[in-house]
Amino acid sequence: MELFDPIKRSQEIENVVMEGTAKRYYRFRFAPFYKSDMRKGIITADGVGCNLLCGYCWNLSRNLQPSVGRFYEPAKVAEKLVHLSEKEKNANADLYRISGCEPFLGEASARHLVAIIDAFERKEKPAGFMIESNGIMLGAMPELCDMLRGLDVHVRVAVKADSPERFEEITGANGDAWKFQEIAIKELNKRNISCSVAIMPQFVDPSKIAFRGTIPDQLEQEQLKKYPQTVKQMKARGLVVGP
Repeated sequence: MELFDPIKRSQEIENVVMEGTAKRYYRFRFAPFYKSDMRKGIITADGVGCNLLCGYCWNLSRNLQPSVGRFYEPAKVAEKLVHLSEKEKNANADLYRISGCEPFLGEASARHLVAIIDAFERKEKPAGFMIESNGIMLGAMPELCDMLRGLDVHVRVAVKADSPERFEEITGANGDAWKFQEIAIKELNKRNISCSVAIMPQFVDPSKIAFRGTIPDQLEQEQLKKYPQTVKQMKARGLVVGP
């Protein structure tokens, strides 16, 4: 596939998935991830629209055509998440996330996310947010990080590759953008915003990450889900890994 500029794509996709202050979502669910001794999973709002097109992405088809789902205002997203949390009370579901998409495409999508978290505070609903991001726009527009100050959030930056060349193979984006992941981590740390780094070990060798000095000691290792469509996507991109 022809390489694309993820910064330009961010602007294009944000125009599709945002309508005023509302954003597209296609599903709200309880997911058995981020488990702990007390917690059985996480309350999830699945959206569409990403500035990268990773070959192993489970939501790639929707991100290629991010016109599915419905537009929801931030308060409605918070309402649906709270409702799910109450249904899953036996799971101690006190952690929330937006998944399946990149939450930071620009200022509009970032403000939408912050408004969701603010809506929880107005409901006096104790909530922790796990923000899953590839960090590209947080690095390209560090001022977006300022919007997270004072919020009960943890940013999980998924580092996609250990070199610009590998970044191109995995994401389809121009390798020059690889550096923005490093910048994002530095900017979050500079502002004392809770963050961590996740990698897919099949595609990222931690010892080869040039900015490993900025990465916390604990690296989360994402598990590769080999759904039939995902395997097909990886083969098309030349990203086939062992069984």
